Amino acid sequence: MLGYPHIGAHRELKKAVEAYWAGRIDAEKLAATAAALREEVWRTLRDARLDAIPSNTFSYYDHVLDTAVAVGAIPHRFARLGLGDLDTYFAMARGVDAEPALELTKWFDTNYHYLVPEIGSDTTFAANPDKALREYREVRDLGIDSHHRIGAHRGWGGVAGVLRGGFLIRDRKYTAAFRSRLRRPNSAEMSGAQDGGERGAVGTLSAIRSPADGQTRTPAGRLGQVHR
Repeated sequence: MLGYPHIGAHRELKKAVEAYWAGRIDAEKLAATAAALREEVWRTLRDARLDAIPSNTFSYYDHVLDTAVAVGAIPHRFARLGLGDLDTYFAMARGVDAEPALELTKWFDTNYHYLVPEIGSDTTFAANPDKALREYREVRDLGIDSHHRIGAHRGWGGVAGVLRGGFLIRDRKYTAAFRSRLRRPNSAEMSGAQDGGERGAVGTLSAIRSPADGQTRTPAGRLGQVHR
């Protein structure tokens, strides 16, 4: 069962995230609130006697952004800020004084929106399974057999944008060049990540062809400056 709400019956997640942004709670308190909400969801689904309980479906902000982090696609303009992992995540989502947020756009023809990952010629992908492994351990320790959800890396590539000349291009002809270079991490890379070693390389983007005449171009990050 995908899509079960994780915000909490009284919007606990929203309140906790906003309290973290305002500096009223620390990252540890935010993480504890999130873990409690995940546990509540898993127990609720188990008690409903569902035979397909998903895990790794939680998100602080945006699932497409979560997948970008999972494959190490952190734009240099955010990585250079020297923030911690959580603050870098929220900087990409909301922007900071030094950098606007990632572009926000509609999910295909729906009224739902997602943050568009920025893929550049210098993007080096690296497996970062920390979130997925953490949630797997949490649900396992509850004695619940779950179906662990991993974002489809090639499908994710289809909604990403390619940076070229300071513009973010969203077109399948050009993101296909990225997808062809993105592969699944092998067992050795995943084992190293689970053991706390260096995150395994997953691939890198080489040259991207120039867009066809008339292709819409959007300045990178320009549409994502609204702080939500």
